[in-house]
Amino acid sequence: MPTDLLLRRDFNGISKAVRIDGGKQYWVDAHGVWLTMEEVSALEEELEVPWVNGMPPCFAPK
Repeated sequence: MPTDLLLRRDFNGISKAVRIDGGKQYWVDAHGVWLTMEEVSALEEELEVPWVNGMPPCFAPK
């Protein structure tokens, strides 16, 4: 992981530079919630979400 991104806490930059296990890409929302691209796609399409760890994250209230 690039040290400058880590020191700046640039989660968006980190998500572009680093992949999770298996080479998959992920995305970080404005509140720091990390989601796989499959999770993001399912949320956008209002489908059942295939949560990687089996449970949804705690999203910020709307």
